[in-house]
Amino acid sequence: GVITYGIGIPSGLFIPIICIGSSLGHVIGKYFNGIVQHTTHTHAFDVGTFSLLGAAALLGGTTRMTISLTVILVEISTDVYYLVPIITVIIVAKWVGDRMNGALYDAHVILKGIPFLEPSLPKSFPTFCTAKDVMVSPVITLP
Repeated sequence: GVITYGIGIPSGLFIPIICIGSSLGHVIGKYFNGIVQHTTHTHAFDVGTFSLLGAAALLGGTTRMTISLTVILVEISTDVYYLVPIITVIIVAKWVGDRMNGALYDAHVILKGIPFLEPSLPKSFPTFCTAKDVMVSPVITLP
């Protein structure tokens, strides 16, 4: 992920984040499964579910995508029963990420110096100016 983020070719961050998140989720699932096995002497749950939710959490926290990410991960899992846990994990990760810092792709846009539109107009922008004020008649077109 560190290598693919800074280079200029379109290699992406999506797959490295999925791998890192699922690895962390798997480790946490193994840990909790070990605790439950130690106390109840039975196998508690599927560790793969924690891998899926770990990938969802890391993707949701870094990219801040919600609906599209939920659809992608539910289709990857091919099980609609994971829909509610995936939505919950992604929303919580987005909220925590929003409280901590900006989104990863927004920071990359700022670092590259790419201009983008803000959600609202700056205070210095005149609100009395309309499109009619800057247009000319007749319209000039290319042949």
